[in-house]
Amino acid sequence: MRSAVLLKVRYSHFKQEPMKNFAVLCVGVAFFQLTDAQQAPPLTAEQRDNISAVYAKCAAYFTIVRAGMNNSGYTEMAEAHRKLALDAMKRSLELASSSRTSEM
Repeated sequence: MRSAVLLKVRYSHFKQEPMKNFAVLCVGVAFFQLTDAQQAPPLTAEQRDNISAVYAKCAAYFTIVRAGMNNSGYTEMAEAHRKLALDAMKRSLELASSSRTSEM
């Protein structure tokens, strides 16, 4: 019974803050990709390009969430999302520069 109540409380929390949960999911996926890469063979240029695109999408979503938080008055959370967006964009650029040619 207790676990059912806990599950219901956690589920209702996820429904209340979907963008925050998506941001946490992006960070989790990025962290998993980085930790898993240490054990896997080297990435191909296509794989690095795909991961770069995922980081760029995460950066865009973090920026959108930051704007919403800023407009709502949550300046501390907006600043945290700004830092996450910058970090995701830096990683995206690093991966893109190693997988793309100058013509791309």
